[in-house]
Amino acid sequence: MISRFLSRLKVNGVAISILAIALIVRLITTYDWFESPYMQIPLIDALDHHQQALKISEGQLLSPGAFYGSPFYPYLLAGTYLFTNGSPHLMILIQILLGVGTCIILARSTESYFGKQAGLCAGLIAALYAPFIFFTPTLMKETVAIFCIALFVSFVAKAHLFNKLKYFLH
Repeated sequence: MISRFLSRLKVNGVAISILAIALIVRLITTYDWFESPYMQIPLIDALDHHQQALKISEGQLLSPGAFYGSPFYPYLLAGTYLFTNGSPHLMILIQILLGVGTCIILARSTESYFGKQAGLCAGLIAALYAPFIFFTPTLMKETVAIFCIALFVSFVAKAHLFNKLKYFLH
């Protein structure tokens, strides 16, 4: 039953290997990050996102001044704070999953154009690419933004392959 479910999702050994490597690397990095002083005392952007998210989760939906950076991430972070009482752990777990998802999406998109070997290489490069790994446990928007960009590129690539690109251009 599980094999039938995985075959319907077109999950193969390559995807599982990339998923496992990306997940293990991000879990180890996150564990190390929790032991560092940077997790205990967020700095600069992470501190600003944390403070804005706390204000939003306490009911101050609009700030009197302009946001430092884009406002989407602090609102997303505030949404997780509602469930965790101001703790960043849920958001970091979400970012781990988004980081792993990015690797799979990039591998699948590359595979659709250039074949399985290229897809495997792209997925492994994404799984082991230091900036992708570094930003995973931080309270910064990069992991979410990269996932959204990879998802968009995947949709455009699929539309191009199925000759439906005209729907993106109208």
